Amino acid sequence: MESLFKPVVEGHHSRAQRIVAQLRRLMIEGKLKPGDRLPPERDLARQLNVSRTALREAVKILSAMGLLSIQQGRGVFVTEANMEALVGSVMDAMVIKEQEIFDLFELRKVLETQAVRWAAERASDQELEDIVRMTQEAEEKVVLNEVDQEFAGSHNLTFHLAIARAAKNSVLERTMEGFFDIFRELRTKTAAIPGRQALSVREHRQIAEALMVRDAERAAALILRHIEGVEAAMRATKGTKP
Repeated sequence: MESLFKPVVEGHHSRAQRIVAQLRRLMIEGKLKPGDRLPPERDLARQLNVSRTALREAVKILSAMGLLSIQQGRGVFVTEANMEALVGSVMDAMVIKEQEIFDLFELRKVLETQAVRWAAERASDQELEDIVRMTQEAEEKVVLNEVDQEFAGSHNLTFHLAIARAAKNSVLERTMEGFFDIFRELRTKTAAIPGRQALSVREHRQIAEALMVRDAERAAALILRHIEGVEAAMRATKGTKP
């Protein structure tokens, strides 16, 4: 029987991102249905012709988006996701002009500062512990000088979407998914700046620690500073003044 999964080919996106795109497409087409279990990690990585590390990052992203459920001891299952979550927002198809990039940054500052406030108030203790743990794991890689572009991109998406989910506002969560589909395209421009990836990881850890003690205003101030730093780095790569 022919496999549903096709080998991932080289392209502009990271392998994890291309795995995410393929699995989302299979869900949209109905070839992967709610309740279906993905093949074991080793087998699926072989069918996709990717490393198990890249596959794990893709599964984390899809789990953060609510499209996969990781069940310890049982496997990874497709969830009951609505079509909007699968396809993403209309922003997926936007052609972004330079000024629109910074308009999005402006809107992102408003949305994400409110998202962390809501997360500080509404998230379960387990959700906050999970956010702290993901930042600790990322920071360990910084210490070991193991932060690469693929990992940093996946961590960045997983971190910000985890906060959006913890805010318990479904519209905000879907909006942020659309934002990060766009920003993922742009991130390669700032990722090449020396020290930028490591700085982002450290800033994520500070935000997570503020959330852990439910300090909503500190978390909001930290994420605003983080977004402003990324925006400044983006402007620097384009030679654009504020």
